[in-house]
Amino acid sequence: MRDHVYEYDEVVVGGSVSALAYAFLNSKPVVFTTVKKPYFFDAGDHTFPWENLVFALNLSGLMPCADNITKLRIDEDNILKAVTQNSRLIKFKFDELRIFDDEGVEGLPVPTKEEQQYRVLDWINVKSGMTHEYDILETEDDFVNKVYFYPSLRDSVPLNKKDAVALSFLCKDQINQFEYSDTYVRFKVLDMMKKAGIRGARNGRDTLNPDKYKYYAVKAETSHRDVQKVKMDLYQNTDTLKFDYKDYKANVTEHNSQLMKINNMLSIGN
Repeated sequence: MRDHVYEYDEVVVGGSVSALAYAFLNSKPVVFTTVKKPYFFDAGDHTFPWENLVFALNLSGLMPCADNITKLRIDEDNILKAVTQNSRLIKFKFDELRIFDDEGVEGLPVPTKEEQQYRVLDWINVKSGMTHEYDILETEDDFVNKVYFYPSLRDSVPLNKKDAVALSFLCKDQINQFEYSDTYVRFKVLDMMKKAGIRGARNGRDTLNPDKYKYYAVKAETSHRDVQKVKMDLYQNTDTLKFDYKDYKANVTEHNSQLMKINNMLSIGN
């Protein structure tokens, strides 16, 4: 079994909604190194959530490696090699490889244009100032373009308390510059919260006016940063490699395949 090669007419590469939807609609196997699950603030009109697409593809046998791949390599003779987290090597022979995501994929041709813009997400744990009416604060800057507030997922934090995530659009060189670091993000987010009227926890009553309360300053600390290319690098198609930049949506009315039957049986879209 170690030398077994799985043979397909087409293999899909990518972990985004578009890649999974294409595989779903066309009954094609899909592999990926990076999960591209949309965040809660990502707009979209997809018929099925990312999780449901993964569930249907897994059930139909079209995710042969699940999300267990660490590296993909395209070799000669139309062979795609997948290395799993436990160092297992799986080989796929294909007539055509449809690529939605080039991250973690070796053996690609030289891109005709490299994507320079990145979407940077700085996740922030708010320590004081977690109760307010805002879901989003916006600016016109690429650096901290939006700040989204969401019910904290941290242990022992009540559901009505909010943490934050800051969205920035940075070029490749800016990502490693200190003035665009998570420290500066935190400073800017705190300033935006203060200007929006968000205050920290109560700190007793004002001694000069007992009808008014005093409040602590808003406090927060950085949690972690996620960095994503806005788009895949631009490549020229070859006879066997097709680079797909379309936004596919999984709509059950578009196809009549075994996947659709599975979906109808399990009602995963409901």
